Amino acid sequence: MKVYETVLSIHSDKSPISLIATQEGIGGISYQVRVNFEKKRFASLEWKSNRNGQPFSNINMAKPGSLDVFKQAIFSMNLWDWKPCYQKETGIILGGKYWSVKLKTKGKIYESEGTENYPPNWDKFCQAVEKLTGTPFR
Repeated sequence: MKVYETVLSIHSDKSPISLIATQEGIGGISYQVRVNFEKKRFASLEWKSNRNGQPFSNINMAKPGSLDVFKQAIFSMNLWDWKPCYQKETGIILGGKYWSVKLKTKGKIYESEGTENYPPNWDKFCQAVEKLTGTPFR
């Protein structure tokens, strides 16, 4: 990837086709976003596991963001450089959040996941998803 002033140049093999990102809170709220860059559409899901029998949140209508802006954001984060697994080295985690990202490009499929341990630019990624979908992703 090369950046020339405001123009971003990327190898064509890394051009994204689709992205699936999931964040699951053990006993809490979970999220998933599916992006199809070729068809220029996305879907965002939110679900809960709570004891009162209402698995869904109140739905708030939000204005979606731009797929082109989202694509530029993921280019700048170099998702293809994320490690396959982000785990804490101290024992088994029984609670917390599990996350996964699967990015399919023209040349390869990149997958990364973790539990309570994230890539350095995870917050930036979550912000980009939230800006695209207009809904929470944390």
